[in-house]
Amino acid sequence: MVNGTPDDTKIRNDDVQLMVHLGVPAALIRILLNEAGLVIPRDLMPSAKPISQPLSLTEKIILRSGGARGLGENSAATRAKVSRMARDLLHECRALVQQSYELEVAAELLRISPEATKAYASGEARDLYAFQLTDNGPWLFPQWQFYELGCIPNLPSLLSAVGESVNPFIFSRFMLMRSIDLENDEECYSPREWLIRGFEPGPVLMLVRDL
Repeated sequence: MVNGTPDDTKIRNDDVQLMVHLGVPAALIRILLNEAGLVIPRDLMPSAKPISQPLSLTEKIILRSGGARGLGENSAATRAKVSRMARDLLHECRALVQQSYELEVAAELLRISPEATKAYASGEARDLYAFQLTDNGPWLFPQWQFYELGCIPNLPSLLSAVGESVNPFIFSRFMLMRSIDLENDEECYSPREWLIRGFEPGPVLMLVRDL
């Protein structure tokens, strides 16, 4: 897990690598650092495309959900906003890792063995969601899938709909952000809140397929 407070003037190489491991595209990281006027580590994972090329769907999702508007404008206000966005992105990545449960803790919460917990998070039919930062790293279980009664309702259907290729950052942000597509009695809910409240899971399953 990543500890410490990021430097006010520089995002460190290990910070960048954390974002890369969580699925934040390297091209987007370079854009954010460049637009924000921050130092780009020399050994940042090379982007598959130049900064000038159009953003991918994943990159647009991350930027829009972070409140990005008017990227490319060279005003002091825009640079300050993107700088804050770059740091917010890093803090969000750190929080995702730090607040995820490791295997033994998740097993204890569910009152099953670590072996069973790992089995539920692997294979084609998954009942739990977990990710690893490296091939040999610990299994991490995001907190959003748990609540006082165990796992959130319809979690296996959700995991089946999202597939195995979704990256941890996008998936976790999706589950915790309120959506105008999930409205009931004039109140918008996050996918997690929607499922816990027992609403029809169909709208969440439709949205998650777009990730």
